[in-house]
Amino acid sequence: MTTGSATTDAITITDAKSKAGNRTVPVHRDLRQTIARLLDQPHGKEGRLFSVSGNVASTRFRRLKQSMGYDRALVLHSIRKTVATLLEEHGVPVSTAAQILGHAQKGDLTFGLYSGGVSMDVKRQAIDRITY
Repeated sequence: MTTGSATTDAITITDAKSKAGNRTVPVHRDLRQTIARLLDQPHGKEGRLFSVSGNVASTRFRRLKQSMGYDRALVLHSIRKTVATLLEEHGVPVSTAAQILGHAQKGDLTFGLYSGGVSMDVKRQAIDRITY
């Protein structure tokens, strides 16, 4: 299970399936109020957004989407796919999007091997290009 912590400014993911999956991602400006509300809950005092494990959250998501009439094609990873698409549509460089989404930047010697990664400010600017 992936673990991590959150603030109203960023979510830190630790113990992911891959090294690239361990990352800190800025919180989109439109989600900060929701994150603050979640962190105000008892489990939030520990820096966790949810009081349940990933498997339980996945089950609850599945039940919610079914109750709303969505089919099996919509899964939790659909959110990542949407974010990736929106980042691409807004001209965010692949290397920056990869760091936000937790993907290894492969095939690029310059960035993949030598870069220490983009700053939180650059990631935040990329995230904030998305509008809801």
